[in-house]
Amino acid sequence: MGRPLVETSQPVPGPATRMLSERARRYRAWAATSLHEIEGGLIYNTAVLIDREGRIAGKYRKVHLATAEGEAGITPGSEYPVFNTDFGRVGMTVCWDNWFGEAARALRLRGAEIILLPIAGDGVPGHWDIVSRARAIDNGVYLVASSTSAGSPSRIVSPDGKVLAEASDGIAVADIDLSTESRVQWLSVGPALGEGKSLYIKERRPDTYGPPAK
Repeated sequence: MGRPLVETSQPVPGPATRMLSERARRYRAWAATSLHEIEGGLIYNTAVLIDREGRIAGKYRKVHLATAEGEAGITPGSEYPVFNTDFGRVGMTVCWDNWFGEAARALRLRGAEIILLPIAGDGVPGHWDIVSRARAIDNGVYLVASSTSAGSPSRIVSPDGKVLAEASDGIAVADIDLSTESRVQWLSVGPALGEGKSLYIKERRPDTYGPPAK
């Protein structure tokens, strides 16, 4: 039997983030991870973003909890923050969040260019392939996912849904350029090239979405 979450959860900052901060400083790299965070007696499934100096640049508390998480006593978050970095604007989701298009869209509406996704994995590999690509395509963003399951490998997906890199056991690496346009023939603009990154936001009709969208 595993130990109770209240015993294994950590504050932020805490031991896990201090370890990752040291490595971020050593390699002059940004880093992100997820962990069970405890604060004020409540437990959250939290993604943490750490900058090149080893400082905590931001954190996101998972909004969409799996049933088992709620039953285990985890508290859901309620916000979708976006963080400025020296390479672009970054948002984060965690695992089950990725199956709710509203989460990625909320980040895109707040200016996210890259969504970082720590994920435990999907039991149906075909679902993972479709959903991971869809979140990138739907919002014209890069999706960078770190998975702990070989059946749903870590991957970097471009705004047009291409898997730029993938790894089931190891590190997925790809060069990306946020200034690159992903234009598609007939995407909204007729016999010409349209780009979802701007058009999906510009042509939304929130006035028609009603109560379900709040």
